Amino acid sequence: MGLKIKYFLFMPFLVLFTTQQNIKYACFDGTKDAILPSPALKKVTAQGALSCALECSQTDGCRSWNYFKTRNIENCELNTLKAINTDILVRHEGGMYYEDAKEEMDCNNLDGSGIFHINIKGFGTKEVYCDSGWLVVMRRYDNTMNFNRNWAEYKHGFGDPRLQFWMGNEALHALTNQGNYSMLVDMLSCNGNYYYVKWNEFRIQNETMKYAVDALSLESYNTTSVFKLDEIFGRPFGTTDNMKTTSYLNISKTCAEQHGGGWWFARCTYNHPTGYYPDCNNPGVVSERKSKMKFAAITGYNCDFGCLLQAATVKLRPNN
Repeated sequence: MGLKIKYFLFMPFLVLFTTQQNIKYACFDGTKDAILPSPALKKVTAQGALSCALECSQTDGCRSWNYFKTRNIENCELNTLKAINTDILVRHEGGMYYEDAKEEMDCNNLDGSGIFHINIKGFGTKEVYCDSGWLVVMRRYDNTMNFNRNWAEYKHGFGDPRLQFWMGNEALHALTNQGNYSMLVDMLSCNGNYYYVKWNEFRIQNETMKYAVDALSLESYNTTSVFKLDEIFGRPFGTTDNMKTTSYLNISKTCAEQHGGGWWFARCTYNHPTGYYPDCNNPGVVSERKSKMKFAAITGYNCDFGCLLQAATVKLRPNN
């Protein structure tokens, strides 16, 4: 964090017992000589660190707090976010940063970007990559990671969440069914431009239902069209070893075999970030481009060079 602290757990657990103010307990992890540079939910004058902890435990939405002195004033800043790691804290001599020890169900209350362990309802603990409140489900940016995987690999996930990966459909199902989630797809086209599409509702069913998409609602986008942005609604997930729908380009092959990767195939797909990775310097003819990593909504039905993708990230975030 630019701050070299030898001791990160200055006060590992601060436990407060008080029945007079209707508080059973509050548990915080702390870091000395550091604060979180986040806009404060509330700023109050404290009478010591314990007083600040009590204030946080009594304030709705407080997830962390900074305690520090300026001259003779004891300051208490209550925050709505927690630091994803100590790297984003800033050095403050004599200051103390504390965060509640509650397990997170997603990345929504975390400040910063990096690896974090969350506890998904109905699934359990999962190592994920958080990006400023968004939980990254998929990241892809070159052809060194093979996305043409079988059902089991897409079910459990593959790759490194720090690099290129797929989160796993079991975890994705549990995540999208523990609350209402938005989905964001960020893309870098072969033409060098950045695009995005955001849906304010996204949910999938369980494995028995082939992880079919049963909730999808478009919110915003900067693509040139909305062509097929709803095509995955109601569609089951498919891989080369677990689907029967044939490709309109080649009826001897399934959609997954023709287009590569696992996805919610219709017949077959126009928007496909897990498809065969394209060569942006040699995109090929139209029929070849249609079976690559692409997002046709960028350019429309014809899917010219600009619809091919050299990078894409899929993210989820709960709707507050």
